[in-house]
Amino acid sequence: MTTSANEDYSAQVPSDAEKIGANDRKEPLLIEPRDSSAANSHSIAWNFFLSWYSQHGWHGMGLMGESFLLFSVGILKPFWTALYPECFTTREVCSDILISSLTSCAILGIMVGMVAIGYMANYMGRRKGSVLTASIMSSGAVLLFLNSMFFINNPTILFTNTSILLFIFGIGVGGEYPLSAAGASERAMSSLQRSIENMSVNTNARVENGRGMKIQLVFSMQGVGIFLNTFLIVILLLVTGQKDGNSGGAQLEDDNYQSFYSSAALTFIWHATYLISAMILSYVAISRYMHLEESEVWSNDCNKRNLAHFEVNDGNNLSKSTDAEATGGSLISLLFRNYWHRIVGASLTWMLWDLSFYGNKLFQADFIMAVAGNNFTLFEITGAACLNAFVALIGYFTAAFIIDRPEVGRLRMQLYGLASVGILLILCSFLPSGNSLRLFLYVLSSFFSQCGPNATTYIVPTEIFPTQVRTMCHGIAAASGKLGALVAAIYFNYSDHTLIICGYSCLFAFIISYISIPETSNLNLFENDIKWHMIMKGKKDEYDGPANYPENCSYYERMKTSG
Repeated sequence: MTTSANEDYSAQVPSDAEKIGANDRKEPLLIEPRDSSAANSHSIAWNFFLSWYSQHGWHGMGLMGESFLLFSVGILKPFWTALYPECFTTREVCSDILISSLTSCAILGIMVGMVAIGYMANYMGRRKGSVLTASIMSSGAVLLFLNSMFFINNPTILFTNTSILLFIFGIGVGGEYPLSAAGASERAMSSLQRSIENMSVNTNARVENGRGMKIQLVFSMQGVGIFLNTFLIVILLLVTGQKDGNSGGAQLEDDNYQSFYSSAALTFIWHATYLISAMILSYVAISRYMHLEESEVWSNDCNKRNLAHFEVNDGNNLSKSTDAEATGGSLISLLFRNYWHRIVGASLTWMLWDLSFYGNKLFQADFIMAVAGNNFTLFEITGAACLNAFVALIGYFTAAFIIDRPEVGRLRMQLYGLASVGILLILCSFLPSGNSLRLFLYVLSSFFSQCGPNATTYIVPTEIFPTQVRTMCHGIAAASGKLGALVAAIYFNYSDHTLIICGYSCLFAFIISYISIPETSNLNLFENDIKWHMIMKGKKDEYDGPANYPENCSYYERMKTSG
């Protein structure tokens, strides 16, 4: 006897009695669009922005704030080189280990946060987890700003504290990844379910899907943060008169620089970057505490699993049991026995991709100089980074608007993106430094990075695992990604072959993705939960729903089934 998804659908979809006004439920609007009486005084574009911000932008503000601060490290390093040549050039007072820890400590913290908070969110919920991550990030940003103010004249203490605080900040950043991804995915699941319910009542109603777009629009706020950071620094360099340097200021004594800069101006720009990020993340923490609601999908899944722990005996007596006992294993072992190939595939792909992506971002100034040449001012380096971030931002939003198209989907976007970035970076490595074509290819790779693997590695783990373990699995995959970033942070300090390494890393990720990643664009994610519940009950072989259809399975899963 087989059990289809429809027959066991009640195991996942909440009943009417469990939903309080679910059909009328909407995302909280942090900024209310103007009503019709004010339509004449406000443009359609402005109202569109308010609607977008309330539904997507606000949920991605944590990603925007963390990227604004975290990726500024790569841009600020030339500033620190000018201000503290005894640390970054001659290394008289700062060791090589301390300098490299400015990137490696942040990545280690991110890895800890992804695994620890991702696991905790399975039990504490999306709301508490999101408030926790925002609190850690905002506290870390405030302390980084204060540290840069109070210890500015003692570089050893300053950068030792900075490394420690970046580790703490990274823990919050790490938790933000699985929670923001799971939250966006589950809001899309709830929206789809309400659309299906409305269809049963109103035959003229339109089924709303666009799950990939909704998740990607939240993730795009990372790109907004990176762009705004570089754009702010460009503006501040202009405002403070540092476009071409200032002959009365500090010299960038590294061989890569020949100009003079005002110490006061560079310090102001550095402090302004930290202060703004602290303000953004403090707003995120406070607004989440006040307005963020618990995930409806997670809450209903918890309720169903709690009810499933009791079995009716003789029609009257309730006896407690556990699903894990039915299959003779713990939750974790059950997960790995059934989903190990997806965990390994998502993790290895993300690890190889982040080696390339974070290698680019954490060493952005070095990469741009390697591509464009050494004789550039701070303004030109930052301007090139800003252009690169803008092209990448276009990629973020392009991905959002095409990822749900049947001819694109998650897997094709990931494969085409990895192949494109890999080939472009390898081509860059063979062209001479300062070549305009080399700079063009490098900037073009940023577009395919975002309209490709940087989007899909974030989205895919939210769609290939059931709700109960979604944040934990996403955290494992994301932490594996940051292991690749950690390798980049350490190794790229000593390597002259960064471009070609990043290129081949993308091509290896292409192979692993093709083998292990399924296409989930057309899969109702409630099917993953139905299948998981049947696995927990020891009825895995009885499930024959859409989650097992070939078009929703990876190449490895299809070969395993046919073999």
